[in-house]
Amino acid sequence: VSAFTPDQEAGVIPFGVTEAAVAGARQALTAAAQQGEIAADADIDLIIDLLRGIYAWNYRLAAREGADAETLIAHADRQIDLLFD
Repeated sequence: VSAFTPDQEAGVIPFGVTEAAVAGARQALTAAAQQGEIAADADIDLIIDLLRGIYAWNYRLAAREGADAETLIAHADRQIDLLFD
């Protein structure tokens, strides 16, 4: 369970600190850099932070504005395209 809350209840992992997700993103981005899909000197940690921001902002669209999955996917695709183009 991951949470975006000021109160850290027992067993709640702070938002964005899920080690498995961060490790998976780091592994995928490192491979992408090695394969020339992104810049070899890309700042992997900064990219992960930006991807977390995209996730959080889009969660807000779903939770507060009722955005459906199709809208969220299209929005995230545009955001990620800007990040990597």
